[in-house]
Amino acid sequence: MADEDHVVFRYTPRRKSDGPREFLRGYTGYVQADAANLYDRLYADGDDEGAMEVGCWAHARRRYFEAQVTDRERALIGLGFIKRLYEADRVASRAPPSRRTEERRRLAAPVLEGFKAWLDTESLVVLPKAPIADALGYTRNQWSALTRFLDDARLKLDNNAAERQLRRVAVGRHSRPDGQGGVRRTLTLEEAGACVRDRRLGQHDDARVTAPTRPRGSPHRYGARAETRLGTPGRSRP
Repeated sequence: MADEDHVVFRYTPRRKSDGPREFLRGYTGYVQADAANLYDRLYADGDDEGAMEVGCWAHARRRYFEAQVTDRERALIGLGFIKRLYEADRVASRAPPSRRTEERRRLAAPVLEGFKAWLDTESLVVLPKAPIADALGYTRNQWSALTRFLDDARLKLDNNAAERQLRRVAVGRHSRPDGQGGVRRTLTLEEAGACVRDRRLGQHDDARVTAPTRPRGSPHRYGARAETRLGTPGRSRP
């Protein structure tokens, strides 16, 4: 879609699989998301064409963090394995781009091998309803997607960057709970916010960034605020 990182929001009134499936129709690259079943129809299944699923280690890590309350020892071991994966990723990121995938695989594969052996052993002895069992089960069930980052160094270990940007929409939505009108104002505000982020990530010029921030008709206070922040072509910034 672009050479640089960009943020795109697409609003759907209901949280159903039709939304992401329509948005990414025909796409056959990598898609990184949590393990929610609404994304399942995006991914390739056997001979069917589709996207390649990339798991999120931050979602896996959260389960071990929560499991500390009832099984601190096992939870800390799981968190330790995940920490080592992130350390391997940081080290590999310093390698030249042409060697980055090979270096990350060299450093992370032994950690994953030990982690998988530990998961298989511990899953046989923990109580099935315990929080740690949920953490172990999630990691084992999502193992193929969670280890797909080994394919290409450009793949991230988590989708935290997207989650952080999406949080702005969620906060705005809950602060204006007045039906469809509140949704419309939230999206207007987020259009301005997305332009700010798009300018920072994609290095666009001010003319392209400020154009979508003011709704048609009378000036909107959010649009005016965004224009002041970004600057107007032909004027010096404050």
